[in-house]
Amino acid sequence: MSVVGWDWASQAHDITVLDDAGAVLDRWAFPHTEAGWVMALARLRRRGEPGDLPVIIEKTSGLIVDRLLAAGHPVVPVHPNSFHAARPRWGASGAKSDPGDSYKLADYLRTDGHRLRRLEPADPGLRELQALVRLREDQVRARTAATNQLWAMLGNHWPGPRDLFCSLASGIALAFLTAYPTPQSAARLGEARMAAFLRRNSYRGGKSPALLLARLPGAGTINLAQLLAEVGPILDRATSAEQAASECGTAPVTRASGKTTGVYFRWAASTRARKAITAFAHNARMQSPWAAKLYADARARGKRNPHATRIVARAWIRVIWACWHTGIPYDPAVHAARQRVTAEELT
Repeated sequence: MSVVGWDWASQAHDITVLDDAGAVLDRWAFPHTEAGWVMALARLRRRGEPGDLPVIIEKTSGLIVDRLLAAGHPVVPVHPNSFHAARPRWGASGAKSDPGDSYKLADYLRTDGHRLRRLEPADPGLRELQALVRLREDQVRARTAATNQLWAMLGNHWPGPRDLFCSLASGIALAFLTAYPTPQSAARLGEARMAAFLRRNSYRGGKSPALLLARLPGAGTINLAQLLAEVGPILDRATSAEQAASECGTAPVTRASGKTTGVYFRWAASTRARKAITAFAHNARMQSPWAAKLYADARARGKRNPHATRIVARAWIRVIWACWHTGIPYDPAVHAARQRVTAEELT
């Protein structure tokens, strides 16, 4: 019976076929490509049926072993240490070469094959099960990678949905991101709409719509960068918070003509700064009680969502302008205390 020595590598493989007496019947090398594999298996088949042509290799598992088993060859895995211990029988130099190793492997199988364990080709049912199990592992890895990438992207643009549900990879979390992919798309998301969304998606997490809305946090890294890049220069040159609000487009324009006076949308402003501060205002009202109340009051007075958001943004401009010029970080507790004092002074 002929035997095959297979010296593998990541880029190419070397093969030697010996007969029972140890004479070389065939020897060649081929690249680790699909065309090379097809050629090599066809060349081996010319030496006999795959089931009668065992292959010895310094590898116990992996693509190469699976491919040989799938072709019908018995595979004899040998540990590199065991094979190294047998090298002196072919000379004491210890020299190593791929063609020489494939010959020595084949000769080792020819003389000591009766003491070596063989891997027989798996039956079709087992191969199918292996394929399904390995496909699932690939899909799990791909889903984990995609979830991690989505987590990072949301952290830069809109952190809220990351912690909204138990898992970002859950069906309801993905449904939420499909329905509300940006903070702007969730601008009108109130308790009633959140409750309807939860019913449609059979939510069983036990959290109320109000609590879930409260989980949507503030600005992400990208929005903060937009504030610094677009609003920062305005804050530097503005002499008052109202001037900064006007340049950012959050303060309206008052026009008087004769006995008629009107308040209109301010078109002459930095559109980039307006986009940055209104996105911040939308996110902030999701977690700031005073901003949420300011927005709710504006809506109650009949203001549409964009107008109400600009009202919140104008209020935030005042806060940010003060922090920018005093160098004092914003403290929600201090802000709330000052609001209470102001309210008491007005009563």
